[in-house]
Amino acid sequence: MRNLRFNIASILGVILFLAVGFAALRESNDYWDSGLFTLTLGVLLVSVLLSVHRSQAKRAFWIGFALFGWGYLGLSLVPSIESRLLTTKGLAYLDSKVPGRPSGVTTLNSLARFWDV
Repeated sequence: MRNLRFNIASILGVILFLAVGFAALRESNDYWDSGLFTLTLGVLLVSVLLSVHRSQAKRAFWIGFALFGWGYLGLSLVPSIESRLLTTKGLAYLDSKVPGRPSGVTTLNSLARFWDV
C-alpha cells in the first residue's frame, strides 16, 4: 500500500471548508443561508463549465461533481425527500447540540415552522 501524502494547500483547503461549515452552523441566519446557497450555485455552475472545457481525467471529475452536485441540490429542495436525507438529520442533530437552541433532534422543516420562515 502506498503512503498517503497531502500537500499543505490541500490540508488548508480542508481546514477552510470545515471552518466555514462550523461558522455557518454556529452563527446561522439568513445572511449565512443566502451566502452559502449562492456559493453552492456558483460552484455548481462553474463545474458545468469546467466539465466542458477540461480534458481526460479532469473532465470526468468535473462531470461527476456537476452530476452529483446538481442531483443532490435538486433532491434537497423537494420537501418530501429533504426530510429523509441523512445529511438533513445530521445537520438537525448538530443544530440541537448548539447551546441556546431547542433540544432534541428535529428536522429542518420543523425548525423553519418554529421560526416562521
